[in-house]
Amino acid sequence: MPCNHPIGAAATVQSVSRLGKLPLGHRVAVAVAGALGAAVRWAVVDDAALLPVGVPWRVLWVNAAACALAGVVVTAAVRGRWSVRRRDVAVVGFCGGLSTFSTVAVELAHLGRTGDWFGGGAYLGASVGVCVVAYVVAASLTGRLAPGADPDPGVVRP
Repeated sequence: MPCNHPIGAAATVQSVSRLGKLPLGHRVAVAVAGALGAAVRWAVVDDAALLPVGVPWRVLWVNAAACALAGVVVTAAVRGRWSVRRRDVAVVGFCGGLSTFSTVAVELAHLGRTGDWFGGGAYLGASVGVCVVAYVVAASLTGRLAPGADPDPGVVRP
């Protein structure tokens, strides 16, 4: 079944093929936004090292915030309220730097090595579930608050 999502598989292939065609300023803006997102993530997650070892919930909340922001921005872009450049800067750059699946993988491996299988399972399930719900809810709310001709991009309708 093909992906009809505005930033789904087809859009990703299209984005990769157009990367060399983007103006340098566009690419630099995305890179700077990515650095800013990573800096925010580092600031929020860094002092978590001072907490007792356990499930890294701060990483989950940072990832959920990035997904919610992506839901808002993608919906606004689909409805013509944000340009492609703004969408790229916000979603690919900032949200991409803010969220981190690699940290989730490292933390899950650590929980497995320490034998915390319940915590690891809860963290994995919450990481996927909370992030998807954050995106869908934010996209739906944005669609209702900023109506346009296009349906909510993050909501699958029966």
